[in-house]
Amino acid sequence: MKRWILGAFAITSLMASGVGVAEDASAPDVSTGKTMLVLDASGSMWGQLENEHKIVTARSVISDMLDDWGDQGELGLMAYGHRREGDCSDIETLVPVGAANQTIIRSAVNDLNPKGKTPITESLRQAASALGSTENPATVILVSDGLETCNADPCALAADLEASGADFTAHIIGFGLKDEEFATLQCIATETGGQFLNASTAAELSAAMTATVAEAKTAGSIGIRAVAVPCENCDPFNDVSVTFNIFAADEAGKKIGDKITTIVTQGGFRALDPGKYVVEGFIDSRMVFTTPINVEVGTDSASDVALVIPAGRVSAKTFQTADGPDIEKGLFYRFYGAENETGTRAETGLSQDMKPTKWLPAGEAFIEASLQQLKASETLLVEAGQDHDVTLNMNMGFVDISARQFDGEDLLGGPNLWVNTPQQDGSVRYNVGFSTGKKVGSFALQAGDYLATAKFGDAQRSTPITVIAGETQEYTIDLKAGSVSLMAGYEEGTPIGGVNWQILKSEGGQAAASYSSSEPTFTLVEGDYIARAIRNFQPTDLPFSVVAGEKSEVFIILPTP
Repeated sequence: MKRWILGAFAITSLMASGVGVAEDASAPDVSTGKTMLVLDASGSMWGQLENEHKIVTARSVISDMLDDWGDQGELGLMAYGHRREGDCSDIETLVPVGAANQTIIRSAVNDLNPKGKTPITESLRQAASALGSTENPATVILVSDGLETCNADPCALAADLEASGADFTAHIIGFGLKDEEFATLQCIATETGGQFLNASTAAELSAAMTATVAEAKTAGSIGIRAVAVPCENCDPFNDVSVTFNIFAADEAGKKIGDKITTIVTQGGFRALDPGKYVVEGFIDSRMVFTTPINVEVGTDSASDVALVIPAGRVSAKTFQTADGPDIEKGLFYRFYGAENETGTRAETGLSQDMKPTKWLPAGEAFIEASLQQLKASETLLVEAGQDHDVTLNMNMGFVDISARQFDGEDLLGGPNLWVNTPQQDGSVRYNVGFSTGKKVGSFALQAGDYLATAKFGDAQRSTPITVIAGETQEYTIDLKAGSVSLMAGYEEGTPIGGVNWQILKSEGGQAAASYSSSEPTFTLVEGDYIARAIRNFQPTDLPFSVVAGEKSEVFIILPTP
């Protein structure tokens, strides 16, 4: 196994990311190693991603890689599964490792016809042997869209190769792997100090190829290789984006000037001249870990650095109630650290995933799940290097609200319905749910007491409701309303137009409704009102009453102009 120089860092934020691509190093790029590209040509490579066969995408990306290879390092090509179906021995070195053979490799890749099995383990064994990994730095770049299908254990082989003292590194590029297949292939890279990158599109495959080729071309060079780990005895992070900044250092180990280069892949390498350096790492571009680690690069080998970033993995799941079921969509998660002296918490991450998994700083963590206006939270102690499963209870119930104009009538077809939270001082908070145009409004709310309101026309009435966790309550609001049609004219029975109308409450004269029409009809809660007809800026009032369930007419005689 590789010997890592350990450095511990305080952590405040971790964010998951996709494939990272190494930046160009500003230091020398001199390679004395050899690289074998091992390509999966099993039958599954005829599967499609982005409406294109995977083998076609791989040919294009490899062709671009060969264009950029240059004259640094020797390269060869091995493929498996391209000649015979069902044969685990179908492994062939198509192009032996050598210099300036890009044209031959491109032609060989274009001629591949996927059809067979996936003998990953034996391919790695043969590649290590062909590269002479016991005598020279040797690198394999394996591109595979599936797992071993020949009853062998590639992880065990990788561990054996590393334990044998062979200078062997395997970079693994998964192409269209399923989530559950990641760990099975990643262990190969972990055991040999390589990178594991998963690609699900042509762009991601290209980025992964760029990153691994950059690593392969510097095999055998002196410099710094860096990984970040969640605890001293933990495997490296495999699902977060890590950035390492490298500075020159003086004899006392202090930084000199600005950074001289950056590594932006887990396990990434930078070729550097012998000397003293300072390495700082951060995860998530907003957060820099200010505690540096000192590294001295010698003249005969690379210096391997492991930055310890104390963190634990937290998986959160939110349920409607303590007994379930879980909430499948619409959730938004925020993650916070411990309270500071002012009682506030720094945000350490967020996620819109339904079932998120996050690396969080070791120590106290506060997790909040939101579903529109509903919220649930939990506090837990995160241990470095450990997995934590957290369940949150939204404590929610459901309520169906409808309205009718008066007792005994059918439900109204499209009232406005909303729910407010009453406050201790008697006021109501902003509405926590709203529905319009539906006969029944359905609301998901946290258990508690609310005020439901229905409005139809100019009739509005509220009623207290109670939401019980895990249950569905039904409420029908009886508006106790009637309707009235208003007309005005200079003589009874002869209405005229051009009249502005107002409806006032008898007590206090507060306006209940207004309209500009010759013959408006109002729906109003039962009670006493005043109809005001305004013609030529001159108002004329007439008291009237509304009885629930009844229709009435009011005619106002206007003064003769």
